[in-house]
Amino acid sequence: IIDNLTVKAAATYTEPSNNGLAFAWASIQSGGGATSVWRPLFVEPNHEWDYSLGLEYHLPDSSTRAVFEYDYYRHADARTAYGAAAMGVAAAGANVVEGRVTHKDRDFKLGLRHTVDLGPKFDLVLGGLIQYARAQRTFIERFSNGAAATTYFRTTLDEAEGWGPHVDALGRAYPWGKRGNSCWSLWARGGVGLLYTDQLYRQITTVGTGGAPAPFLTNGSIDGEEAQSVVAKVEADMGVEFTRVMKADFSDMQLGLRLGLRYSNMLNAFKNGAYTQLAIPGTYPGGINNTARDDFGRMGGFLEFRLGGANA
Repeated sequence: IIDNLTVKAAATYTEPSNNGLAFAWASIQSGGGATSVWRPLFVEPNHEWDYSLGLEYHLPDSSTRAVFEYDYYRHADARTAYGAAAMGVAAAGANVVEGRVTHKDRDFKLGLRHTVDLGPKFDLVLGGLIQYARAQRTFIERFSNGAAATTYFRTTLDEAEGWGPHVDALGRAYPWGKRGNSCWSLWARGGVGLLYTDQLYRQITTVGTGGAPAPFLTNGSIDGEEAQSVVAKVEADMGVEFTRVMKADFSDMQLGLRLGLRYSNMLNAFKNGAYTQLAIPGTYPGGINNTARDDFGRMGGFLEFRLGGANA
């Protein structure tokens, strides 16, 4: 069994998209009425490390491998603006506005991949797997006005959790020689999963004024029911790979290193309060963060290490 087994681990220095992360309005030309120019301010996420692990088992007397892959990502970032307008309150010099976001993303895949030999210079790997994905976004907005002693807090939770079929294809070329004990290759992979997804949206708004001992809940809070939809998760990566067979007394081992770029995007992952057919009743301080659905995308460079047995 060990001779047919491959263990792989990768680290990706990845940056998430900032869809839906506008937290304030900055006045870049003030003149009132039609002469005013406003700029929305976004939290701008930085790169963070994403980690993944995987196992592959080469089925005996075949070109097919059983595959298990796990990926985990967590990111947090914040931005502060001064004098800006936010949460339904006009711009003023005393205003302090902060946006703070946390992303979490988990992904499992289990299935089979089959290698098609296209000669000494090329091969193709076709995969059919079951995929599970869970993406979460927690967005906290804070507004304070020193003059009015008023503080608004708004916390928005978006979550998408689903599973479904995933297919992918990897093409590989050996431009500097043939496959062998030591070789370099160029490769590119694309894949898509269609996930039956539960989407959750919650938003809590609190307000503190003057000497109030604690913020109180406002009429602007939403506790949504789960919605179901089919969400596409698109993935692509490409790079260069080095493979070498290492001789040992007990058994040969295969060492592989990959360096490249990795992209993923979960389309319409976050519901973001898109109850377009409903009007939110009542009036309340702070307004409602209720806009169109958002994608959740990530991209970055990665390094992958692979170690396998003689027949892996």
